[in-house]
Amino acid sequence: MSTFQVPSDKPLPVIERVTGNTAKTIVDASTEAYFVPWFQVNGHSATAPALTVDLYDGTTAHYLAHDDGSTWLARATAAFGSYQFTHGIVVPITWKLRVTSDNASGLFHVIGLKIRVVL
Repeated sequence: MSTFQVPSDKPLPVIERVTGNTAKTIVDASTEAYFVPWFQVNGHSATAPALTVDLYDGTTAHYLAHDDGSTWLARATAAFGSYQFTHGIVVPITWKLRVTSDNASGLFHVIGLKIRVVL
C-alpha cells in the first residue's frame, strides 16, 4: 500500500436540502478545487423519488457510479432511503457536484464533508 499527501485546508461541512426537481449544487468549485471524502443523500419522505448524482463541468454532466456498476442517473430510491458515497470525489476547479430529484418537492437532504485542495 502506498501513501500520498494532498495539501489541503480544514474540512468544511456539506449540508444542503434538495427542494425541487432541478439540479442542486452541493459542492461548488467555481474558484477552488475540493476533495469530498464522503457524503450521503437521505430521503425524508414516504415518496421515493429517482435520484441523480453528477459532476458538472459547465457543459456536460458526468454521472457517479454505483457499486453495482450502474450510474446514478435517475436511479430508483426507497422511501426514507439513505445513500452513502464514500469513495472520495475530486471536484476540479470550475466544476460542481450536484444532486437532482425527479420530484417537484425534492425530498432529499445531503450531508457530508468537503476539503479545499491547496495547490
